[in-house]
Amino acid sequence: MNANEHATARSLERIAADRMRSDLQMLAADAEQLLRATADHTGDRIGEVRARVLESLAGVKARAGDFRDDTLNNARAAGRVADDYVHDNPWRIVAIGALAGLGLGLLVGLVRGSSSDY
Repeated sequence: MNANEHATARSLERIAADRMRSDLQMLAADAEQLLRATADHTGDRIGEVRARVLESLAGVKARAGDFRDDTLNNARAAGRVADDYVHDNPWRIVAIGALAGLGLGLLVGLVRGSSSDY
């Protein structure tokens, strides 16, 4: 995956998250309407609202499953890209790890050194 593909994947994830948020808001609004309708009335109106809530809920569940699958696929793709990079640049990764370890070691040493002064 190149940078454009990663940017497109992130955009698609944001769009999916926005859709999910919108669907959940619509589901909440329909559920509130159902609660209001059942408090005062019985019969056909409750059946209509209940059917709409169930339809919204089914749609949200389906999109949540799709969102989960898309997110999992994107995570796997990112893992493959990272794996390819590590295999293509092993010494660079070793150097980065060594520098990170050295930096962390120095930081811990400084913190321990300054705490023993008290």
